[in-house]
Amino acid sequence: MPKNHKNFTVLKSTRDRDESAIKELVARAARLEIKTDDIVTKMENALAKLDSAFGERYKTGGTHPCNLEDEGLIDTWYGTLLRLEADLATTLSHYDHYLKLRQSFNEAEARLPNRPSKVVLVVGEAISPTIASYVAYAAERKTLEDSRDALDECLEALKARDIRLYNSLDLRARAFTTREFMLARLLETGRLVREPVDVPAA
Repeated sequence: MPKNHKNFTVLKSTRDRDESAIKELVARAARLEIKTDDIVTKMENALAKLDSAFGERYKTGGTHPCNLEDEGLIDTWYGTLLRLEADLATTLSHYDHYLKLRQSFNEAEARLPNRPSKVVLVVGEAISPTIASYVAYAAERKTLEDSRDALDECLEALKARDIRLYNSLDLRARAFTTREFMLARLLETGRLVREPVDVPAA
């Protein structure tokens, strides 16, 4: 291809593919109540700019000369479409991650009635402060409530497409399931044991 020429058959195909991909992502995001109005506006603006500048060359297809202004428009508006698709794809990927967090939380919460709320350290064994902290943790519900609140905030962050806020909530959201997993392991390995229940003498 001669220098400063572009293949507008390929460019038209890319334009159409980008439009289709963004619309598909928008439809999925809208079903999840994720904000998409700004994405749609920016997409329509980018497509209008491309069609205005290159409509005739799109129709004709094939290779056409391009000046510096043409190349600038191509870089700007195809780049915009690429970023819009990446933005929504990233949000939806984080939504899938959120669903896994929520499922793990629900499963851990469902196991609470079957795990002891009162545990004690094993006498005579060297215990780290971290292990000792699980004695108090087993009886409290603050971590459970805080993780539930964080999960709710995660959902709102996703709806607003605020990925930075979502990432900042991740540790809080998973704190309950992480601590439940560790407590279960400590009980399984005998490093913590269920607190004995005093049985009245017969």
